[in-house]
Amino acid sequence: DSRLNHLHRVTTRKQQWPELNVFAFDHRKQLADMAQEAGMDESRIPELKLLLLEAAQQAAREAGLENKSGILADTTYGQKALNAITGKNWWIGRPIELPSSRPLRLEHGNIGSQLIDWPAEHVVKC
Repeated sequence: DSRLNHLHRVTTRKQQWPELNVFAFDHRKQLADMAQEAGMDESRIPELKLLLLEAAQQAAREAGLENKSGILADTTYGQKALNAITGKNWWIGRPIELPSSRPLRLEHGNIGSQLIDWPAEHVVKC
């Protein structure tokens, strides 16, 4: 519904993002599969996601993209990265879909019960 989308956009967000440079590392299934193929424990993926966030921040600084940068990160393996970037004026998108689900299914159940706990600056990626 275009009216509902408009109301959501203009009433819930304090910051406008006329330009965004987003680094996506919300991949869950792909990284778990790669870890398994490499014989690595998937418990190391959160550490990788922190390193990816650090690289994104460094690249944004070097390219002069402060206040124009964002990430897509998941809660499954990227919660520490989400915690680290929240409050630092980055656009933050979070997936809600179960990876590879066709038809689409939500990863953690009811969307309303998830969103109530999210910081206001986080947005849904689906």
